[in-house]
Amino acid sequence: ARLTVDNNTSNYFGPNSQGTNYYYWNRDLGTSSTTITSKTQTMNSGWKLPYKAVLTGYHLNIQGRTSNDDISFTLVYCDGMFDGNVTSTSQTLVEAEGAQTITITTSNNFYVLDRRDQFTISVGAMTMLYPRFKKTSTSAGTTGYDFQLAVEYYVVK
Repeated sequence: ARLTVDNNTSNYFGPNSQGTNYYYWNRDLGTSSTTITSKTQTMNSGWKLPYKAVLTGYHLNIQGRTSNDDISFTLVYCDGMFDGNVTSTSQTLVEAEGAQTITITTSNNFYVLDRRDQFTISVGAMTMLYPRFKKTSTSAGTTGYDFQLAVEYYVVK
């Protein structure tokens, strides 16, 4: 995907309402990685994990396309997002771990954040997973990033 963030080191960014499979992400999510305004606005900006599982980590390749601004990543999840009430804001989003910063020293080079096998989080079937990014250093203007993200988990019977 391609992530575009403005010159802001306070707010988190993620997928637009078109969903995670839409190539262009630039949705400003505010100052908290775990804010939910309504399920109808949040559900399409993540992936549904249809199995009872254990989250164990992720692997992120990221490239600063327009500058070398550093960025942090947080994997957020919501166990039991689908409870039948899509307008409720009572669901809780939780960070799998604290934000991890990627130092990007040169634009147009890929950098790796390998967090595989770094945590053990049991989740129920139909858990939602949400990627959250926040710029941690700034240059003038908007910054674009290209990235690939793989979430690691195993299914529990």
